[in-house]
Amino acid sequence: SADLGFVNNSDKGTVINASLFLRGFASDGDNPLEAGVGLRAGYVDGDKPKQKGYPVAVGAFFRYALPQMDRMSVRGDAWIAPDVLSMGDLDKYQDLSLRVQYALLREADIFVGARYLNTEFSNGSEALIDNGLNVGFNIRF
Repeated sequence: SADLGFVNNSDKGTVINASLFLRGFASDGDNPLEAGVGLRAGYVDGDKPKQKGYPVAVGAFFRYALPQMDRMSVRGDAWIAPDVLSMGDLDKYQDLSLRVQYALLREADIFVGARYLNTEFSNGSEALIDNGLNVGFNIRF
């Protein structure tokens, strides 16, 4: 599977990314746990000088549909690019999220969640692009 992402914080910067991952079921039964692992490549542009870079993050996600409420699910994602997987001015990339989703359609969800998207740079600065609650939608093709 694949996804594309775009995050813009007018005070901190912009992140654009593309992810490729393998997904499958990590458990058996009527309500299996879905999980995936993969890579994410991106571009980070902080609002200060020398805050541009390219992360190649490794990551994973899980999704669990709630019993008796199969349209509701909980999803968590973690993407990390340490110094060795960061290029340009970028030293570290972290994108962590946890959310509750509701499936409007088979391939479309709305969600409420929390996200922590932080970047650190070789000059000692950092840009906390996102940190807090968010609402959104997800469409799968």
